[in-house]
Amino acid sequence: ALERAESLLRGKGAWRIHGGGFAGCIQCLVPEADYASFAEAMDDWYGAGSVFELRIRPCGAHVLKA
Repeated sequence: ALERAESLLRGKGAWRIHGGGFAGCIQCLVPEADYASFAEAMDDWYGAGSVFELRIRPCGAHVLKA
């Protein structure tokens, strides 16, 4: 999966092992402009639903007051 991500992103973004054991996965930081084609290619390779999109909120870290 890491090699596939590397070949799809071609030096843009980042990819790494995340988790481990039997349910290990990779975490990829994909430029927004490349996301649709990246997700489609990974889903085609590993099966529909293989990609789970997470978004980082624009404010970054934030203190939540009780």
